[in-house]
Amino acid sequence: MTIPRRTPDPTLPAQSVFATTKPEEAHAFLCTQYMENAVRFRGTREAFRFRHAHRSAGRFSIATAIHTMSVECVDEPPEQLLFGRVLAGRFERDIKGHTLRAEPGDVFLMARPGEPLTVRWDTVRIQVVQIDYATLAEVLGENPAGPLTQLIGYAPVCPAAARLWMDTVDYLATSVLPNPEAARSPLLLANATRFLASAALTAFPNDSLDRCTPKDRTDATPFVLRRAVDFIDTHLASDIALPDIAAAARATGRAVQRAFRRHLDTTPTAYLRDARLHHAHRDLSNADPANGDTVTAIAARWGFLHPGRFATTYRRVYGRSPHITLHQ
Repeated sequence: MTIPRRTPDPTLPAQSVFATTKPEEAHAFLCTQYMENAVRFRGTREAFRFRHAHRSAGRFSIATAIHTMSVECVDEPPEQLLFGRVLAGRFERDIKGHTLRAEPGDVFLMARPGEPLTVRWDTVRIQVVQIDYATLAEVLGENPAGPLTQLIGYAPVCPAAARLWMDTVDYLATSVLPNPEAARSPLLLANATRFLASAALTAFPNDSLDRCTPKDRTDATPFVLRRAVDFIDTHLASDIALPDIAAAARATGRAVQRAFRRHLDTTPTAYLRDARLHHAHRDLSNADPANGDTVTAIAARWGFLHPGRFATTYRRVYGRSPHITLHQ
């Protein structure tokens, strides 16, 4: 039996499904895809079932796995952040002398770089999300080569935060990654990645609020703002993020954020979104439905993930639906 390794194209959502009723094949799959060290199965082989469905956008992935035996694994620290959500069964992870126990409905930080991974589960159905620290740094405008914001807890900060995380992951898994428009829009996939990273920073406790320096405050000048705005306006169709804007403004990401709030009462992300909305409006006004132009395709071209939310935002700004603009 040959089990292919995942080699996702970072610009193309990829899907893979592996299923077996043989514990040996499931063991080989787990060792090949996730865990290079000791993986032990326990329990009956009768009616064994394993299924792993995986969707990847290159910089993040979402998988759902079903495993009907008891498993214990001891592995090296992962290279990425792993978040878990138990859908059925029981999952445990050893953390610095105590055990994190998760039951159906629980959301948790499963693993992070630098920490060895010891996990156990029993007849589990689980969702696993992978994303790297560099993406979190990108959202915050940090230099990936320097000290990064750390996630300092394993559980969401509150039940509402847990729901935000689950809703975000479910939306990406069901509405973005399977959408063929996403495959044609690197900008949309990049926004989806940052959307997920922002949800992680909102839902899970971290030390980002403690990292603003006095220099960040004094650098939030009109000159920094002007350079940032000029860069955004020139690169609206490109995959740009806060680190790119900060580099162009010759300031830190936090200084740029403070400059936008101080002088425009907004954020760099909101300014970028509004500017892209303006260009989407222009394209809708110039489009021809007879040539196959659609609201969904134009929204995706400018990085808007959710057609319904795009329509709501568009209507709030322009006083009519994007479909009316397209067909007028």
